Amino acid sequence: MLKVQYDGTATVLAKNQEEPLLGCFWQATAADIMKMQCATANDPENPDTYQLSITTDQATFSKEGKQLALFQRKP
Repeated sequence: MLKVQYDGTATVLAKNQEEPLLGCFWQATAADIMKMQCATANDPENPDTYQLSITTDQATFSKEGKQLALFQRKP
């Protein structure tokens, strides 16, 4: 699950888990693309760069061009 907040933060969670896998800061680079700097709680000083590409009904989470997850949009 991916939770994106309007304040420029996001969290990535595994299914059925409450503790986030990654904590992220995001910035929109286009109307349908967000660049995300995400780090684990164990290593917050070394974030990795991810991208979230958004369409009407889904979003693709990728790193270095490799798709990591596909999310379905929920209201």
